[in-house]
Amino acid sequence: MSSSEKTSSTRRIFISGRALALISLLFVVGFVIYSEAMKGPFIYDDDLYISNNTLIFRLDNFLVLPFNRYITFLSFALNYAVTGLNPFDFHAVNVLIHIINSVLVYALIIAIFKTPRMNGRVLTGPSGEAHAVAAAASLIFLSHPMQTQAVTYVTQRFASLATLFYLLATVFYLDYRLQEQASSGSRLLRRALPYGLSLFFALVAQFTKEICFTLPAVIVLIEAVFFNARDEVGGLKKRLVRLAPFLAVLAVLPFVFLSSQWIDIGGGIAQGIREEQVVELKNLSTHDYLMTQFRVIVTYLRLLVWPVGQRLFYDIPLYTSLFIPSVLVSFIFLASIFSLGVYLCFARRSASVSLRPLVGFGILWFFITISVESSIVPIRHLIFEHRVYLSSVGALLAAAAFLYYVFDYLRKSMQGHERVRWPWWMLVSAIVIALSIATYNRNMFWTDRLIFWTDVAAKAPRTQQSYINLGAVYFDRGEYEKAIDNYGKAIQLNPGDPKAYTNMAGSLAMLGRLDEAEEACLKSIELAPGSHEGYLNLGTVFFKRKDYESALINFQKALSIKPAEVTTIKNMAVVFEETGRIDEAIEWYKEALKIAPHETRIYITIGRALKLKGRDEEAAFYFKEADRLKPRY
Repeated sequence: MSSSEKTSSTRRIFISGRALALISLLFVVGFVIYSEAMKGPFIYDDDLYISNNTLIFRLDNFLVLPFNRYITFLSFALNYAVTGLNPFDFHAVNVLIHIINSVLVYALIIAIFKTPRMNGRVLTGPSGEAHAVAAAASLIFLSHPMQTQAVTYVTQRFASLATLFYLLATVFYLDYRLQEQASSGSRLLRRALPYGLSLFFALVAQFTKEICFTLPAVIVLIEAVFFNARDEVGGLKKRLVRLAPFLAVLAVLPFVFLSSQWIDIGGGIAQGIREEQVVELKNLSTHDYLMTQFRVIVTYLRLLVWPVGQRLFYDIPLYTSLFIPSVLVSFIFLASIFSLGVYLCFARRSASVSLRPLVGFGILWFFITISVESSIVPIRHLIFEHRVYLSSVGALLAAAAFLYYVFDYLRKSMQGHERVRWPWWMLVSAIVIALSIATYNRNMFWTDRLIFWTDVAAKAPRTQQSYINLGAVYFDRGEYEKAIDNYGKAIQLNPGDPKAYTNMAGSLAMLGRLDEAEEACLKSIELAPGSHEGYLNLGTVFFKRKDYESALINFQKALSIKPAEVTTIKNMAVVFEETGRIDEAIEWYKEALKIAPHETRIYITIGRALKLKGRDEEAAFYFKEADRLKPRY
């Protein structure tokens, strides 16, 4: 073996060792900073999408054509099938996805360094710059507190899992292109496999979350920035053939969105998501939403640079004109950054060997990936931190490359002095440690519902939903007066929202203030006659008055609006049990079990009812099932 071959081989082994060390570090840091969060409960929409989502309780619900967000719901169903409704296990899967994403960020950047535009600097660059930039970006991505909402908020596996498939598709596409560049005589399978995997993950991503609609645009951007079709055999024609299947993927989401058949197969939650999206498209002005998003995106960038004051809800108004000073300044600022990204990507292609294309690519990645949720497609909630999860890959990539660009400049000004590497790793370490502490502290808010919603209400006092959820926490704790106080604040902020009246009625009923509770229920029904909740609570009021006939009438009305509502079905069973109609009560409890097979209390209640009827053998079966389920929940 020649000296040069030995050096090349040693270098490859060394790089592999560095990568392995970094991956190990990512796993350790990731699980440490999210260790407390994994002990937390389900919060906010977790009840809707997980705890009370009948879709995920049976795997055979997924033996159908894919529907809206099919892959993420399937992941929830697999979680449930393996460990039941154990929040720890759902959290652990989210953290694992996040760590894998950070590894993929590293792989993405390393692959980009190998492209022709970067002159293959992964091996020949001074001071191991590919590893330096990639390691910094992946560590910052992992440890940044802005990621907590996409990771710790279990429901937002939508965002993190979509990012996983997004990154897999881009990394495999780069691998395919690099194989093509390496040797025209390389095996067809070696080139075709990463291409097929890239296309597969691009397709899977479309059924994970709508943000993946932009994936083909990023693939095209990679081609345009880092590869020169004119220097390749086949030129532009071959490039178009290569990209055509990815461009075809653009048709998947519009088809799923417009096809009611697929959505109906998914049923329940999946259909609800689509219906809500349609309502938002009709009720919100695309112009006003876009104007507001200029301010929102600036807020996202501020939080990426200085993550202070994080919260679930933000008090941000709906802006209606570009010429509002804050909106205009935001637009000019964002347009300037976008223009800089375009310039860095495409200026002086032939001569560039600097990190400028990488910075530009990161900037354009940010704007492309955030465009689905922060442009002209209106969404009821104007701002959510988890929406920047995928976009942060580009922003942090650009930031890491820019910082290293500065250090590279300093190194050259010091006539190649290698000591510049130590300040670089010291700076990266300081940033990662600071971010890790901030993330650990932020995760502490997610470990307790009362702490969480108290924080949200304090930071977003003009957000009605904060007080509704804080009131619900107090209700669950049996502190009904405090619950009523918070529901009252919600009503003051928005007197036309039936939810606050419905919840208020429940708390009033628990305090025995039945006349006030009935009045609140009737107000809720007046505001939302098509909602089951008003009738459900009104039935509860009549039940407490021992007017069981009126209670049944209202529960039946609630069921006619929402037939698969387990709380209503259980209440029907309780009425029959209270009136001595035990056989009917048992049948209703069994109906509840079909919807919520994880609820141990229903098994115990059925067992007790069967025992009262002298059906001891059947009762034993339900008691045994309750014991079997206890360790899982």
